[in-house]
Amino acid sequence: MGEKCDCGVNREKRVKERDYKGVRLQGLYYGAFFQDSLSLTNWVNSQHLTNPLTCLGDGHDGVWNLFKEIATAQHRQEILDWYHLRENLYKVGGRSNA
Repeated sequence: MGEKCDCGVNREKRVKERDYKGVRLQGLYYGAFFQDSLSLTNWVNSQHLTNPLTCLGDGHDGVWNLFKEIATAQHRQEILDWYHLRENLYKVGGRSNA
């Protein structure tokens, strides 16, 4: 009693939702793409981008791979979100006091 079954349609729906990628630029422009990373990066690169362009991501490699395709390294400021920074700080010899 009280257990949930994680199967069938619900699991497939969750997996498909992960294939959506969205972006917000300057708080004004929004874009979302389904299973089409190339269109996402092309769309972002076609916009008037700030310099530096701040890219905020979590710890997933796929996010950072997308950032590599946006603008140039000199124009990007890549930031790891606070939650994932604290979660992985020990990997680079840091420690958390909290």
